[in-house]
Amino acid sequence: MRTLHISSRLRLALFLFCSFSTTLTMISCTQPISFLPIYDSKRNITKSWTGFIISVYSLGSVLCYIFIAPIALSTFRTGPLLAFTGACYGIFGMLFAMLDYVGPSTVFVSLAICCRFLSGLVHAVICSANLAIMLILYPERVGLVTSFIETICGASEAVGPFVGSVLYQGVGYKGTFVLLSAVSLVCSAISLSIPVDLRPDAEGDSENGHPEQSEVRSIWSLVTPILMFPLWHLATSRILMTYHMPLIPLYAQEKFGAGLTWSGAALMSDSAVYLIVSPVLGVLVDKYGPIKMMMGSAILLPLTYTLIGPLPFLPIPPSRTLR
Repeated sequence: MRTLHISSRLRLALFLFCSFSTTLTMISCTQPISFLPIYDSKRNITKSWTGFIISVYSLGSVLCYIFIAPIALSTFRTGPLLAFTGACYGIFGMLFAMLDYVGPSTVFVSLAICCRFLSGLVHAVICSANLAIMLILYPERVGLVTSFIETICGASEAVGPFVGSVLYQGVGYKGTFVLLSAVSLVCSAISLSIPVDLRPDAEGDSENGHPEQSEVRSIWSLVTPILMFPLWHLATSRILMTYHMPLIPLYAQEKFGAGLTWSGAALMSDSAVYLIVSPVLGVLVDKYGPIKMMMGSAILLPLTYTLIGPLPFLPIPPSRTLR
């Protein structure tokens, strides 16, 4: 692990900035979930296309995490890379906002898919760089830093839909994306001053003064059964989570007459539970081991999602208090 010779104040400032950048990115990722299905229904866009517009973001992120982010972080200087990706993230958000002026539904769907996919790509680079920087800042506290990142990601995903529903009601479709994109552009400008360089051949990376060499020569060297099982388990759980998210706002509005704020609050429950349970699960994993915990969750996960299915058949009357 490389060491940085910077003051404690600058170290803390970088840590807080990376935390804020990650939080902003995660909120921007999930905030359209609460209002985009309702907005698209007004444009006569089918629910299946709305779901794909939302989920294609995750597809872009996964592809970038595997194939693009490692190459980008080892090739380009970290500060300019974060500035470029942050600017792209803000621009793609602005372009998504301008889609409100697009008339034909077919053109809207096509451009929306492109914007969301590209946003997912740069999202992965930003989060990967922030995680690597935060780990380098405090190499002696890797576990604590990792837990902190998991916490802020869970909290951001929890409040993202709620923030999106509140902003949508307050400033409308365009204002919601423009506001968060503007903040992302400000973070992009600040990123130029980051003194950390994650490239393996950067000077002063190792304690003996010689550059560190990357131990992973190819992405295919990571393809092992021991690593693929947890990755497959993670991928399936994320797919299940994003599968039902676009359906909840529409169902809550049609079945219970819920407004956007309540629809966003309903979506918060998923990530809110994740936020609360993550520290407890960390203790359980240390005690019982990751294999037992993954096997237990693999059994419980389909059972919990099965419970969502019968809810439409329950005789729950609409409520005026949810408007």
